[in-house]
Parts: sequence; structure tokens; C-alpha cells
Amino acid sequence: MSGRRENALKTAPENDNGGSGWLHRGISRQDLRLSYSIPEHMKVTESRLQDGLRSIGLKLEIPESEKPHRISIDNHTAGVIEHQA
Repeated sequence: MSGRRENALKTAPENDNGGSGWLHRGISRQDLRLSYSIPEHMKVTESRLQDGLRSIGLKLEIPESEKPHRISIDNHTAGVIEHQA
């Protein structure tokens, strides 16, 4: 996201001394740039700007090859050596 200030600047009214008459200039208006990094498998599903608020929908899509796998372990009791104190 980025924004730029327009070059149309208004001049300040002069006071009795012939200098600038600014008492208060208000909110500073400067260029804006904002960015975010998202993970590799994150997909942007939607993006909208409403009432000055940016909303972005994200969905994490991990490929099957990178998902954790479950491995079953058979429980055979024959031939098990147990520790005895």
C-alpha cells in the first residue's frame, strides 16, 4: 500500500509583521508506504478498501507433500524386555 501527497500547497496568510502567519499547521501530510511479507503458501483471497480501511482475506494452503504424516506403530508385546528394579 502506498500514498503520495499532492503538490498543491496553500500559502500561509501574512501577519502584521510581514512574516508567515502560521499558528498551527495541522496534521503533517507525508508520503506513506506500508508493506507486509506473507508466508510462501499463503494465498490472497480478497482485497477491498471501504471507508478508508483496507481489508485483505488470506488462506493458508499447504501442499500434501509438506503436511505432517501419521505413522502407526504396531504394539507387539512378545519379545519385550522390561526393566526391573
